[in-house]
Amino acid sequence: MLHLPFTAEDVARTRFAPAPGPMLELTAAVAMLQGRDPLFGPWRRRTARVLPRAAHPLFELVPKTLRGPLFLDPVSLGFEDGLDLVLSTPVTAARDELHKVMTDRARITPWVRALEDHDRQTWRELRDALVSGYQVLLAAHWPQIRACYQAELELRGRQWAVAGVGAVLTTIHPGTQWDGSVLHIPIESHLRIDLVAFEELGHPEVATVAIVLIAAVKVRLVMRHFMEVRRAPLALRLVCDGWLLAATALIVTVYLV
Repeated sequence: MLHLPFTAEDVARTRFAPAPGPMLELTAAVAMLQGRDPLFGPWRRRTARVLPRAAHPLFELVPKTLRGPLFLDPVSLGFEDGLDLVLSTPVTAARDELHKVMTDRARITPWVRALEDHDRQTWRELRDALVSGYQVLLAAHWPQIRACYQAELELRGRQWAVAGVGAVLTTIHPGTQWDGSVLHIPIESHLRIDLVAFEELGHPEVATVAIVLIAAVKVRLVMRHFMEVRRAPLALRLVCDGWLLAATALIVTVYLV
C-alpha cells in the first residue's frame, strides 16, 4: 500500500491537468499494442497493418508493462512541446534512466545502446519514431481523446462539487481510499510519501511514482473511451481494471525495490 499524506495546503493545491498529455498517451498505446488481451485484438490488428516501420524503435523502449524510460513521456499539453522535452533530455539523465529500466531486460539491442551513448543518428531515429507513432496512433483520434478527457474532467468537477475532494481522489486508481488526510493507493509499496518532497531536491522517487500513477489514470481513460471498454461486459471491464492495477503495482515495485 502506498500512503500519500495531504496537508490542508496540499488539498487546496490539488488539481487535474486541463488536457490529456500526448506523450503519456503515446507510450500507453505502444504498451497496449504488445498486450494479448483479446478485448483489444481487433484494434491491435488494425493498427499493426498501418504502423510504419519508422515507429518500431518505440517497442524497444516501451514494453507491454509500460515500464519505459521516464524521459520518453514527459507531462506536456502539446505533442511538439513534449517532443522538444524528450529530445532535450540531458545526456546523463537519459543514460541513467535507460540503464535503470534496461537492467531487467533479457537483451539490450544495439539501437538502445546507441541511444544510451547519445548517438545523434539514433536520437534522430527516436524523433522519427515518436512522430510516426503519434501520427498513426493518436493524431486522427486526438479530438475524440480530448473530448473524452474533457467529459471525464467535467464529471470529476461535478463529483468534487457534490462529494468533495476525497471522493475524487479515491477514483484515480481502483481500490484507492481516502481517510481525510491520507490517500491510500493499493500497490505493493510500504512507502509513506510526504508531498512536500516535490519541492525538495534529492527525492526523484516521489516524482517517479506520481508520473506512473498519472500514466495509469491516462491508460484507464484510453481503455474506457478510446478503446470503448466502457461498453464491454462487466467481467471484461473488471479484467481490464485488474490488469491495470497489477501492471501499475509491478512498475512501482520494481522501481522502488
